[in-house]
Amino acid sequence: MDDLYEANGSFAISLLKMLGEEDSSRNVFFSPLSISSALAMVFMGAKGNTAAQMSQALCLNRGGEIHQGFRSLLKEVNKSGTQYLLRTANRLFGEKTCDFLPAFRESCQ
Repeated sequence: MDDLYEANGSFAISLLKMLGEEDSSRNVFFSPLSISSALAMVFMGAKGNTAAQMSQALCLNRGGEIHQGFRSLLKEVNKSGTQYLLRTANRLFGEKTCDFLPAFRESCQ
């Protein structure tokens, strides 16, 4: 899971740099974890060139452990009994006429 932490850190820095390019004096607020976990859900259904581009954008190297890593990371972040309260929530919305594979829908839950 250390690879995932490092990838999320790299993704966050890259995204912050892009968001600050236009006007570096402006304040920027975003949740890199929320964005990367939402993109990871989309990445799960991506294939070929799209998957390669998403992997590069998310700073990820391997596909097999990514989704289990995100599941573990989000479980750790959202666990109860800590000194903080943080809840993350992401949802995918698709075109009504598009049938998503049941395995994809199940994996995203």
